[in-house]
Amino acid sequence: MKKHNHNLHEQRRKLEDIEARLARHERRSRIILILMMLLGAVALGLFLDHLLGRGWSRDDLSGFIP
Repeated sequence: MKKHNHNLHEQRRKLEDIEARLARHERRSRIILILMMLLGAVALGLFLDHLLGRGWSRDDLSGFIP
């Protein structure tokens, strides 16, 4: 009976480890998804700005370009 309890405890520990790894992966994936959505929104904004003819000119960036 003791061996059975040990195996059950070991299986529970492995399951908890797997669940912890899954939670970390979900958290990391959620952060990456949010960052990709922000990057996509910025890219879309720049594209639409360029499409509407109000793109950046050298004069706009004169303070930043040496």
